[in-house]
Amino acid sequence: MFAVITELGGSNGYLYGNVLWRVRGWMDRMLGGVGLRHSRKDARLSRGDHFDFWCVQDLVPGERLLLRAEMKVPGCAWLEFHVLPHPVGGTLVRCCAWFEPRGLLGELYWWILYPIHVMIFRGMVEAICKKASHKLPIDAALAVRGIIDSFSTGMPVKVVVSSRG
Repeated sequence: MFAVITELGGSNGYLYGNVLWRVRGWMDRMLGGVGLRHSRKDARLSRGDHFDFWCVQDLVPGERLLLRAEMKVPGCAWLEFHVLPHPVGGTLVRCCAWFEPRGLLGELYWWILYPIHVMIFRGMVEAICKKASHKLPIDAALAVRGIIDSFSTGMPVKVVVSSRG
């Protein structure tokens, strides 16, 4: 599961909503940001690596990936993935989009784009689980269930998808 997460971005895309990711990269470039760089030194990610408009801020192999956004946003943003054993068997994948708004523009940005972020991150995590399930033996059954929890401004869009094998 974690291998699929660390393959996101660059020429691989994001498994869901790739047109929206490209539009965001184009908008970022028009605002003077880095846009979608598609550059990776290595197939394996390491702390400090830069790809697209992300910087790998923290990486615990097999467990956690924390990406800091380098795109132009009215605040600070992070995208975090956790892969954990599910209490009743299988794997739990957590994706949290963290945003600390800067001023009124940051608040507006968060609330206007909140529904789109929920849709994109839910779809992406479900696609990660689906792709990972194709790497399992054929006789391994995989049940995927998505849960969206709503949080207030400055807190994460949290997407949890559990897969049981």
